[in-house]
Amino acid sequence: NPGTTNAYLSGVSAPSRSNVWAAGEAGGHSLMLRWNGTAWKRIATPTSCTSDLLEGVSADSVTDAWAGGFCVSGGAVQTLALHWDGTSWTQVGTPVQANTNEFNGVAAIPPTDVWGAGVVQAPNNLTLTEHWDGTSVTQVSSPNPKGSLQTVLAAVSAASSADVWAAGYYFKSGLPYETLILHWNGTAWTKVPSPN
Repeated sequence: NPGTTNAYLSGVSAPSRSNVWAAGEAGGHSLMLRWNGTAWKRIATPTSCTSDLLEGVSADSVTDAWAGGFCVSGGAVQTLALHWDGTSWTQVGTPVQANTNEFNGVAAIPPTDVWGAGVVQAPNNLTLTEHWDGTSVTQVSSPNPKGSLQTVLAAVSAASSADVWAAGYYFKSGLPYETLILHWNGTAWTKVPSPN
């Protein structure tokens, strides 16, 4: 059925046939839909934001899911992290930065290991990776190709706590966009050569 506002979905996670999440935005606010095996239902995502948007979602069970995007509040654009505990979505605090920044993807490794990946503008767009360790979210240093004018992480996926991948793109003055792949080995992020 057509609604009264624009709406779109930009992330999906399906831990089982009867537990599927789809995340996005509708009318300037985060949109979260859940499939229970029979039908889709909209689930409330309360935040402290004036407006907000979800770019990614990662679920591993009916009682544990994470979503990420950005939150606009007081003119500032900051990362937005939400957690589903089996009953409701709640906002999880992320490090406040002076620059516009957002999550474009999220990867959850149960039970207390979650990565958010995206971009921070400072003043050029730079890679952004943040990690939840079960207690708090902290920013983790991630590499940027030397001389790049714009570097963006668009997605992240995790096989284990010591095997996490993030992908996106970058470009340098006068050159075309190039692929960007980063790998987390449990200790640090490194850039992995990738074809264009």
